[in-house]
Amino acid sequence: MRASLWSQALTMRGLILLAVTLPAAILVMNTLPMVHYILYALGILCHETGHTVVALLTGHLAIPSFDLQNGGGFTHILGRSWWLTLLVFVLIADLARRYRDQPPVPLLCAVGGAILLLLILTGWDEPLGLEMGHGGQLVAGGIFLYRGLTGVAEVYPGERWLYGFVGWSLILDVVSLCWRLTHDQATLNTYLLGHGNVDNDFVRLACDHLNTSLATVVWANFGACLLVPVVVVGVRLLLVHHSLVRDAASGQTAPHPRG
Repeated sequence: MRASLWSQALTMRGLILLAVTLPAAILVMNTLPMVHYILYALGILCHETGHTVVALLTGHLAIPSFDLQNGGGFTHILGRSWWLTLLVFVLIADLARRYRDQPPVPLLCAVGGAILLLLILTGWDEPLGLEMGHGGQLVAGGIFLYRGLTGVAEVYPGERWLYGFVGWSLILDVVSLCWRLTHDQATLNTYLLGHGNVDNDFVRLACDHLNTSLATVVWANFGACLLVPVVVVGVRLLLVHHSLVRDAASGQTAPHPRG
């Protein structure tokens, strides 16, 4: 069972793809800045979307935007709205009702709803929202890496190679920022100046919420970057394991994975 799980979850083509697209992304980042700038813009979009999603789920109206004056992006977040908070929980309950015949879904909805409620009551929704800026980049990068590793939803030949390249590029942007903040004084000084009239995410997390040093927050995010490919492989193994167990219970043979 274990050998079958590994052979179906992780194909040689998928592993080679991740191994090749990583140095390719590093090369483009360091030698073709104008090409990488396109991916940097995608990273801004993922970053601000991360802020926005957490804000909306915890009852705050939020609009992500590009900051044309100072560069980068900015998410406009309003105070918590009771009707939006109520709507989120109503939608979660409705999702659980619609998929009540699929046991994992109602359970996940219950756990997710409990976590959201706990975040709102404790005020931890704000630091989570700050973290999910760079976290949004890592989540998006992980999704692209998963598509490259597995070939899921590949429509055109070679498409999954682009997925791997984009995934690594999004993750490397966060790695690069963390590394420069801890090894380059000029970058640190610029970061401490803030964005417009607002402190940057890591500074707000360290000083306003976690009561710790900026370096601690930066290194924690650096570690999160390293965990992304591990999580991608773990999710792949978990999903294939679930498929094998389900097929064994129904007496079916699992389809051969894509190369």
